[in-house]
Amino acid sequence: AWAGHSHESGEEETVSQRDKGALAIASWSITETLSAHFNLGALRNSLDHRTERLANAAISWAPHERVLVFAEALHQQHQPTTQALGLRIWAVPESLGLDFTASRQTGVSNSRALGIGFGWYGDFGG
Repeated sequence: AWAGHSHESGEEETVSQRDKGALAIASWSITETLSAHFNLGALRNSLDHRTERLANAAISWAPHERVLVFAEALHQQHQPTTQALGLRIWAVPESLGLDFTASRQTGVSNSRALGIGFGWYGDFGG
């Protein structure tokens, strides 16, 4: 489950939106270094005042203990599907990662994006 806030300023208007939603996550190890991941869930779209279904699929490959390569498709109802390729470098293996991603939205010209982000994937109990 998550909750967030986004704020976008354009030439003609500024859009502020609050998001909240939940996902069910399933993952399978295909081989020791290859995994498949699926998510199903819902997102409350506060801008359009509706709940939208989410469906995501990904495959990941770990060629080294500190490197993960992934490809994913992220779909939100009423939105173009996002396709992404990424590279995760583990600062702390299986816990703290630095992600580099390249993505695009299907059928949307000039929708390519590059991203950099940190993610905490470990537990808090130690």
